[in-house]
Amino acid sequence: MADPRERRGPQRGRLAYRPGYDALEGRELAVVTQVTGFAVPTYLQPAKGQTVNVQVSGLVANTLKRKPQVSFQVIDEYRIINTQGPVHLTLVSAKPGAYAYHYKVAVPLVAQVSSNDTNGRSYYILISAGDPQNGQGKYVPVLVPLHPVPTKAARKV
Repeated sequence: MADPRERRGPQRGRLAYRPGYDALEGRELAVVTQVTGFAVPTYLQPAKGQTVNVQVSGLVANTLKRKPQVSFQVIDEYRIINTQGPVHLTLVSAKPGAYAYHYKVAVPLVAQVSSNDTNGRSYYILISAGDPQNGQGKYVPVLVPLHPVPTKAARKV
């Protein structure tokens, strides 16, 4: 039986191009269409050296029911903390061609600012999702301000 992806006519035997299909491996690729994310708390204060578990959560949407590969990586302005790891997903919506997964991960960060820093410390938590060829990402900022920030998002640690 012939492969249904083969072209007919003068180019017989060649595989037809189909978006989302990897002809070399013979499998469909999950195309990640959206990654969202937010952190609680977004400000770590006061900056007295405590370790705080920052909760990062959001949604990952893709085109196939198969779960995409999702991971997180911390990007520290001071290049001291470089935590990374997998993110576990829970299916929350399933419609043909549109699948949504929820994630939640605790990321330990240090509420500390260098004495030479004039504007506070920045962390960025990168949430990466998808196959190596079809990926999406979302940067979630978390800040350690030099001076207290009066906001609901700031939580005393």
